[in-house]
Parts: sequence; C-alpha cells; structure tokens
Amino acid sequence: MLRLVKDFKNYQFIYFWVDKKGNKQSPHLPTLNHAEEWFVSHCFSSFEGDERRQRTFDRRFTQDATEQESNLRQLKRRNPSGRRSTDTSIKIDVDLSKEKIRNLKQA
Repeated sequence: MLRLVKDFKNYQFIYFWVDKKGNKQSPHLPTLNHAEEWFVSHCFSSFEGDERRQRTFDRRFTQDATEQESNLRQLKRRNPSGRRSTDTSIKIDVDLSKEKIRNLKQA
C-alpha cells in the first residue's frame, strides 16, 4: 500500500507517494487534488484483473444535489467510503513539512 507524504521544499508544499520501504513512487505533486488523481491513475494502471469500471471517478458524487443526497443516505448504511481503495478520500500519512516550517520560523 502506498503512503502519502507532505513535504516543504523551496517555500512550497509538495506531495508524493512512497511504498512500504519508503521508495518514492510518484513525482512531486503540487496539491492534494493532484496527489489523488495520480493515485487513482496509478491504481487503475497497475490493476491486473478484469476491470469492469470504465470511469476513474466515483459516480456517487456526480449527480445533482437531490440524487446525490438520496444515494449517500442509502450508501451510509452499507459502506460510506466506497468499495474500492480509489473511492476513499486520501489522507496525509507522513508530514515532513511541520519540522521544516518550525526550523524556518526559528531561523
């Protein structure tokens, strides 16, 4: 499983994905949205089975507000975050930026 890392370089936040051993798997990404898009693309491209899903996004969140609300009420009873790893929201697993910003403030 990949882990999301947040870092601070050249006065900018960057995000990248690492594997269990800590080897970098993605390029530097400027935002969380870019990190999520890269993760979804990576998961779809590395999947070796028969993929029935044609879309890379979660269809539950693409309808109008009333449809989406009724869908979410039904889904919360089953699995609120979706069945696939790409349906769950990403979160930062390792934050390297805190220490760097703290050091920058003290300098």
